[in-house]
Amino acid sequence: MNIDTNEYGTVIVTPNLAAARIKTCLTPRLASGILMALFITLLAVLPGCGLGEDEKAYSEDASRGVDAVDETISAADFGTYHALVIGINDYQFWDDLKYAEKDAEDIRNILVENYAFPKENVTFLRGKDATRDGILKALRFKLVGLNENDNLLIFYGGHGQLDTMTEKGYWIPHEGEIFQAHTWISFSTVQDLLLAPGVKAKSVIIVTDSCYAGALLKRSGPTPGNLGPNELGLERYQQRLMESSNKRSRLVIASGGFEAVPDKSQFAAELKRALKNNPYPFIDMELLFYTEIYPKIKFIGQQDPSFSRLVTGPDDDGQFVLVKKADSSAVEPLEDSDESLATTDDTETEVNREKVTLTVRSNVVGDTVFIDDKNMGSTRLDVELDPGKYDVRVEKIGYKTFEQSIELAMGDIPTIRATLQADHAPLPVIEFYEIRPDSIEPGETATMTWRTSNA
Repeated sequence: MNIDTNEYGTVIVTPNLAAARIKTCLTPRLASGILMALFITLLAVLPGCGLGEDEKAYSEDASRGVDAVDETISAADFGTYHALVIGINDYQFWDDLKYAEKDAEDIRNILVENYAFPKENVTFLRGKDATRDGILKALRFKLVGLNENDNLLIFYGGHGQLDTMTEKGYWIPHEGEIFQAHTWISFSTVQDLLLAPGVKAKSVIIVTDSCYAGALLKRSGPTPGNLGPNELGLERYQQRLMESSNKRSRLVIASGGFEAVPDKSQFAAELKRALKNNPYPFIDMELLFYTEIYPKIKFIGQQDPSFSRLVTGPDDDGQFVLVKKADSSAVEPLEDSDESLATTDDTETEVNREKVTLTVRSNVVGDTVFIDDKNMGSTRLDVELDPGKYDVRVEKIGYKTFEQSIELAMGDIPTIRATLQADHAPLPVIEFYEIRPDSIEPGETATMTWRTSNA
């Protein structure tokens, strides 16, 4: 083999082959690559200079485009994991739910069995234990006890509500009263606790599966985005995770926007399926959300889930990284047969399949929707109803009431688009008033007479 260089600095490589003589013009970088390949080939064929068994295995894997897993990264490198899981079916004043507690329990079990969440670090509140005082005490207790290397996941499944006057979102605890916002848990209270200077936790993420969950994102902003193992390769992706997991983060995943969501939550089903079927030893929640949860729910179109981060406070664009247990591969993955949505009561399942989802939208914010005189919350609203006829009314102070009757039948995809018109009726005007007598002493009475127009 002859190697020469012309006046332009290009390397001329002329291999001496028995079958043919080939001359090739190469750049210096490509030439050095060829020389390296030839050198490795010589090592492989010369006695005593071959690759060892370990090196052969690595070389074979690399030639097939499979990245070697960096075994120097361990679960301990990502810190200690804690969780507060809340699910409420039983309400004192609101309609009871059927699936929220089961969803929360399933998620608690998946975190403990599949991921690096020690059982003693996971607090589970359900039903009557999930009072306003109980939830806030548990949250404060968790946050106060965390240090700079700890991670906290908070999951809430239950009723949510939007205050139409303040447009603030709330979780509804077990004893929360209807129209009594002071008995609820405001999203701003939860955010203030997460962003408090005394909270030392490295990463905290809230996953809320409730109506009007998008209101939790009002103080949030977009995430910087994150490439996965398919784009970066597994080894480089894990190295990126190590870097991002060492930065602080305050993240939010909401099951919907400013709309009601069904009791039988598609969000919870996809979240559970994504967690159980995750094939990677380490994965960040943002990637899991955008690859396994968001596309499937948006395809159905009934909910508008979102992922964001709290833009004020201790957030350094870090990631919340999930670490799988070494033996979690033994857990049977969920199939695509909607097993996670199944119930043990065949009759209950059959009844639920006969529901029709009614969508109600309007042209104003802060309205109230009544279906057969029952307050269903504000638009955007998606509610599951039995087939039949319903009277729908949308109201807002200062606007004329919108009313419509609708017949729901199986197979329908009904949508009501309410257009509320401002009520420009003239205000009452006082044309005349008179008080007699002009002055009175303590204990005496007076009479006031008036006349109005437009009343």
